[in-house]
Amino acid sequence: MDRTTRVDKSNPYLDPGYQDFPVINVLSGILKGKKYLLTKKEYLIGRDPKSDIVIDDRKVSQKHAMISKSSGGFLLCDLDSTNGIFVNNRRMGRYDKLPLKAGDTFQIGTCIFQFVWQSE
Repeated sequence: MDRTTRVDKSNPYLDPGYQDFPVINVLSGILKGKKYLLTKKEYLIGRDPKSDIVIDDRKVSQKHAMISKSSGGFLLCDLDSTNGIFVNNRRMGRYDKLPLKAGDTFQIGTCIFQFVWQSE
């Protein structure tokens, strides 16, 4: 069963300037239903209120993960979190950097995110 969420580019409410940017969809957890458009170079994910994506969950470290733009796409990096990150149901190692591909899912705390990028 294909669980990949696809962005409808023909939607008149989508800003045409954002169509080439990836989106992080939250599939479950306390942020379920939220979408994050990745227009900046870096996104900090964690429990810290100063994070770009704040997850108020005790299983999430203050500075848990980072998504950063690289020359070839976007990388997901574990920032030495206590409970780790699961990508496509496999645990990442501490300080690992993993290139995200369209359709990839990753779990931080109770939240499951999906990386969606139509330009790939």
